[in-house]
Amino acid sequence: MTTKAVIRQARMSDYSAVVDGIGDVYWGRDYLPTKYAEFIQDADFLSFVAEVDGEVVGFCSGHLVDNRHSVVKRAGRVKEEYQGQGIIIKLTDAIEGEVAKVGTVKWELMCCVKKNAERFNKSSAGQKGFLQIVHMQTYQMLLLRNNLPKVDPSVFRNVHEMTHEDMEQFFQNEVTWNRLIRQGRMCVHYVPLRRVKENIRHVINHRTKAFMSFGASCVKDASVQAERDVRNATMFSLTTWFPVSFGHAFNSDFHGSDYTDLESHLQMHMNLLSNAECEKVSWVINMDFAIDSDVTERLRKSLDVYGIPLTQNPNVLEQIVFQRN
Repeated sequence: MTTKAVIRQARMSDYSAVVDGIGDVYWGRDYLPTKYAEFIQDADFLSFVAEVDGEVVGFCSGHLVDNRHSVVKRAGRVKEEYQGQGIIIKLTDAIEGEVAKVGTVKWELMCCVKKNAERFNKSSAGQKGFLQIVHMQTYQMLLLRNNLPKVDPSVFRNVHEMTHEDMEQFFQNEVTWNRLIRQGRMCVHYVPLRRVKENIRHVINHRTKAFMSFGASCVKDASVQAERDVRNATMFSLTTWFPVSFGHAFNSDFHGSDYTDLESHLQMHMNLLSNAECEKVSWVINMDFAIDSDVTERLRKSLDVYGIPLTQNPNVLEQIVFQRN
């Protein structure tokens, strides 16, 4: 383990050293260039850099969510020639030191791809009370905006874009939440959120939209549209988007107790993709790993209709969230 690394709080002036100097660590989909200012200026982020002989060689941030009751480790990275020297451990130790000062944090969370999760489980850190709480199957497709279908969202009467008021009702309704969010956490770009109203700002904002569809649980006539009430909700989805080095990246998560409206949700998301500002679009779809195989097949067939092959990045087959109390 290196003894030379100096850990300090990250500053806006470190942008180039972190973003350009360390480089992209997410296969062309790195979100940090877009979100770096947020990571530095938002009081709910605890961001640190590692320096060796004055050179910034590492970065990591702790994101306080759930009304500051949880911290999520995010954007961790170390320059290649300094990897394996314990720098990331020093960075996370610094975050944990700040978390202790906050005084409200009950849960520590981290999300990683499957191969990193396997490595983590074998490490000493993995033996310190971390439990797997969310397991997602991940699909990643690289598309051209001009080849995407033009979709009229008004024809999907059963799928609605959620307002802040809708989301408040959803977060207040424990029964509906547990029915739709089967693993207990709503992941927004791999940030796992509890049913806490302070999290709504992470679900509806300038970079994220959410959709909900409603079943006929209270309507006997199937031809009658169900009332737009979260108690009738059968499916929920959301998309987060951000610019990346090659164009635009979209990250979509799908949850539900009944996937009858899967195709309509997909088309609502495609409508967002088709309005991207850049020609090249990366679309990532996350589904519950335990989802029925017939739903996965419907996902595949639905995209195939529009000439979109359901593919996976070999580096990102699955995403796993760990929690430590």
